[in-house]
Amino acid sequence: MKNERLTRAMWVWHALALGALLLLAFLVQSAPGTLLQIGGVRPVLLTGLCIAVGAVYGPFCGGVFGLVAGLLADSVTAPSLAFHAVFYAALGIACALAVQHLLVPGFFAFLVLSVLGSLLYATGYFLLYKLAMRGGGWYYYLHFSLPGAGYTAAASLLICLLIRLLRRLLPAVESRT
Repeated sequence: MKNERLTRAMWVWHALALGALLLLAFLVQSAPGTLLQIGGVRPVLLTGLCIAVGAVYGPFCGGVFGLVAGLLADSVTAPSLAFHAVFYAALGIACALAVQHLLVPGFFAFLVLSVLGSLLYATGYFLLYKLAMRGGGWYYYLHFSLPGAGYTAAASLLICLLIRLLRRLLPAVESRT
């Protein structure tokens, strides 16, 4: 009984830390005129967080975290088509499964997942919101989406290292896979 309470308390600390990071990343990402903007291009920090949480904590945590992050992102996206909720949940689960079954956990795995996840997000967002809804053409994709994917991938690597550090600093918990 005591060991079960200890495990729950450890998960609560991890959940609180991840929730705080989620809110901080969302606020920084959504703030107008953010310091992270370079030439009109911003990183999508929530993509990096979903990749990192999925890769470090496993498919259950990655899926739930991705769903919550996506719902938060969809709350400020007009029109909200639940694109972010579905995409981020799938991304968190896919990254966790890739680390468990395909890739050796480490920097190279984070690099591959960051680049692929960022490219998939940028392309999916462009196809749904910019091309299909006539919000921008291929000029937008080449000058904003692709550089944004690169910027997001670089930021994702830093976020992945931060999540791994967080996992080591907080009390150890077993991954719920």
